[in-house]
Amino acid sequence: MKTIKNLARLLQPIDFEGLRSGAMLASDIDAVMEYGDRLFIFVELKRPGQGLPLGQRIMYERMSRAISESPSREAYTIIAENTTVDTEEAVDLAKCKVTAYFSGSQKKWITPTNSLNVMLMRNELYQQCFDKTI
Repeated sequence: MKTIKNLARLLQPIDFEGLRSGAMLASDIDAVMEYGDRLFIFVELKRPGQGLPLGQRIMYERMSRAISESPSREAYTIIAENTTVDTEEAVDLAKCKVTAYFSGSQKKWITPTNSLNVMLMRNELYQQCFDKTI
């Protein structure tokens, strides 16, 4: 957990209620990766069997599509499973299993045909975008 600078702040809840607009609330993003202003990857972790709420799905689709409108940029949203049971244990994001991803340029959700974790999926998307390994 070397990348966490202040564990107490990480564990501090954030209340979005003051930003409610009708039924819409603000949302957090579990992880974002950006490479060379060309490749953008959003990651959302969910517990096994827990789907992406409609509002989050719409948000991720719109962000990915908007970024991908530029011919020099590609954006993806990865949905992965957090199977870490112990809430005191850190979740290793790189090892979380990808259950689906959204391609902004293709404008569709894709279910991986093979078993990929977030790290392998990130590497595959990087390879496609830059034609080289990360």
